[in-house]
Amino acid sequence: MRKKITILVLLVLLFASFSNVKADTDIQINNIQTVDISNESFTIKWQTNGNYDCTMIYSTKNGNLDDDLLVTTRDGDDYIFGSIFSKSNNNGIYYYENEIKNQGVDTRYFDGDKGYYDLICYDGSRNRAVSSVYSFDIPAENKDDNATDNNDAENKKNGSTDIYSNQIILRLQRRITELERQVLDLEERLTNLDQKFADKYAGTMFLDVENHGRLWYVDPVSKNRFYFENGEAALSIGGKLATGITYENIQKIPVGVPDMLYNLTDSDGDGLSDRLESALGSDINNSDTDGDGYSDKQELENGYNPANNQKYNYDQNIIDRLEGKMLLQVSGPNSHGEIWYIHNGQRWYGGTKDSMYEIMKAKSLGATAKNIRKVIVGNVEEAK
Repeated sequence: MRKKITILVLLVLLFASFSNVKADTDIQINNIQTVDISNESFTIKWQTNGNYDCTMIYSTKNGNLDDDLLVTTRDGDDYIFGSIFSKSNNNGIYYYENEIKNQGVDTRYFDGDKGYYDLICYDGSRNRAVSSVYSFDIPAENKDDNATDNNDAENKKNGSTDIYSNQIILRLQRRITELERQVLDLEERLTNLDQKFADKYAGTMFLDVENHGRLWYVDPVSKNRFYFENGEAALSIGGKLATGITYENIQKIPVGVPDMLYNLTDSDGDGLSDRLESALGSDINNSDTDGDGYSDKQELENGYNPANNQKYNYDQNIIDRLEGKMLLQVSGPNSHGEIWYIHNGQRWYGGTKDSMYEIMKAKSLGATAKNIRKVIVGNVEEAK
């Protein structure tokens, strides 16, 4: 049975004396402590000597945690990344709150009874400090229950397995419409799970050609399908499922250039929406940001960064491992919490709920209801 930990991180920033840090700068990190861990949350605190952009990297295995391999999956060899957001300031003390995405960490992949993490803080010049690696204990109630797994195997052999034993339920900060609820309830009843099919099409956007063009996204981690009723649903659900990624690593994936602007503004007429240019750091009022004689769109299409005329250094391993995923950009000079969809080796960003929805539809695969119903339905609830 899949056991999860939803990880909440509270970060307190203040002036202090510091140790246990590898750094080439004056950035200092200290007083790292585990405050609370249970089957629902894992909270730690630490201190720094200034207002920095700090992140955490979690690993399922002991050893050095390298943010250059920042990939969030439930794979035993990959890393779990914590994004930083919700900063507030109270009399010079900075508070941050962080939540691990993808519905938590599957503890079956941890070494024994422990997990591992380190902390990285950046200043405005992108200098950084890295803490030592710390471990945390996995609560007994979260450990994999072999007896339960054996029972599941026996049930499957007898044809009585509950196909929704691995269903994901997302709690969203928005109202669930009546139509959305009706569709989800109906699809749950009509699902006929084919796990090989679900595994094959993990990360796919399906367009139901028999039922009003309904858009479904198969989450590559849980192998659940989620109903994107409209742009608002697509962004709220996509944000919950998104994997955190740094500015450095998002640069290693080619940018997809939509064929249409989808009613978005293009102030300089270069074929790139203002929203996309803002995410990339190019000038929304200059079609040739770096002044080299090539438009910003031409630069992108030929693998160059339109903001500085530098060739992107793509990483095929990262591209392949993130195919089909939603990514949440959590750091960098142009980061505003953008959500990117990785499709056919490129990252796609719309900028608004409506334009992103249209881009997802354009990248979808038409399928019959019978085939789509081979994947179990991921459910949603309104957060209380």
